[in-house]
Amino acid sequence: MKVHQRWVTNILVGLLLMILLYLILKDVLITSPLIVRVPSFWNWQPAIPQMLYWYHHLFAFVPVLLIAIARSMYRCEDGLNFRWFVSIFLGSIIFLFWDWKFTNLGIWGFNANYTMPDRWCGLPLEECFWFPVIGFCSIYIYVLLRKIDLNKKFWKFALFIWLLANVVLVIFYREYLYTSFAAWASIFVSVLAYWSGMKEELIYFIRSFAVTLIPMVIFDGLLTGMMTGQAVVMYNPSEFSNFRLVSIPVEDFIFGYAFLLTIVLLHFNINNRLSGN
Repeated sequence: MKVHQRWVTNILVGLLLMILLYLILKDVLITSPLIVRVPSFWNWQPAIPQMLYWYHHLFAFVPVLLIAIARSMYRCEDGLNFRWFVSIFLGSIIFLFWDWKFTNLGIWGFNANYTMPDRWCGLPLEECFWFPVIGFCSIYIYVLLRKIDLNKKFWKFALFIWLLANVVLVIFYREYLYTSFAAWASIFVSVLAYWSGMKEELIYFIRSFAVTLIPMVIFDGLLTGMMTGQAVVMYNPSEFSNFRLVSIPVEDFIFGYAFLLTIVLLHFNINNRLSGN
């Protein structure tokens, strides 16, 4: 199949999945309450609690931006071109739809004590900005690490273990909507990436994702209550596996994997389409 045909097919498949997500979940009714109190290391409270989510964006985005500016001043070629920003934007739109639907269903929600009152389609503005902010920071890590060689056998095995774990979650936790949808998304995007010709890129991606998990624990921990005792993003205990890394549901890591790989997949297809390869 030609590259432009694969590119169009990927878009159509993505749109079809969004429609299916809506149709499958449109009549779901969830009545159990969200969890506010979570396991934590300490109970830190910011001076302005409602700004906590914006603090998260500031702490995550500014250091990466300064590194990018510094590298550009020294004429370091990062490879973070305009096509990456287009891919981040498109990936953010796709996963914002998922976010909006799960919020409406009550699978997760947002603590009014730690978010500003401004909303867009029922989502805090801070939540809407999470996707491009974290997308940019994480993809910058991927772009930098892409230039470094790796042990392909080791990371192929790591990718296999990751996908196997997702299959296990799909089989044994299929009744939990967040768990099953996140695991299915992780598997599907991986298969779609492989089918699109990203066999080698998948290996580089799983390596960069493993590195990204380090800041992800810190910043997702901030949102899930690891440092405050109360979650900014609250989860419905009846819709996820309840496996946590302190306060972070393991499904958050799977969601992050699917989101970031979707961006890489979009960039790969856009790049090939515009390059005519």
